[in-house]
Amino acid sequence: MGYYTDYQLDPNAQNIFSRDDICHPDRTYQAIEDFLHGLKGNAPFSHLLDAWNEGAISATWYDHRKDMIELSVAFPDVLFTLWGHGDEPDDLWQEYYLNGKCQVARAEIIYPAFDESQLRSLNSRECPYCYGEGVLHADGYGSIGCPKCNGAGEVFDG
Repeated sequence: MGYYTDYQLDPNAQNIFSRDDICHPDRTYQAIEDFLHGLKGNAPFSHLLDAWNEGAISATWYDHRKDMIELSVAFPDVLFTLWGHGDEPDDLWQEYYLNGKCQVARAEIIYPAFDESQLRSLNSRECPYCYGEGVLHADGYGSIGCPKCNGAGEVFDG
């Protein structure tokens, strides 16, 4: 068992469709498709082909940077973006590939600073989603469902 990551691969459509061949916007896309299908059967590139065909995959694609750089070298004017979400909750990133080069952008989880105006009463009769707004459960219990949000945190029209 390996470390799984959810990958999503997208070419930047603006880079593909606003080139010199604007009269034939699908040429570059088709060329990428042909290039990747030419790799079919080449085991090291199977995840790259799957990511292109399926849009998103979950895999142990340890060589994704090598594969993406090769794709980027083959299509130097196309900006490719690869998103990743690994098994660890904070393993979130994007990688940008252009002309055989890569930029790695790791997610930054930021907690807002303390804001006293955001403090709310935790009255046990108030809905945990709408607390502070005076919305009470009919019988005072959280299991019944809030008349404003149905106890699901989403406002509904009832």
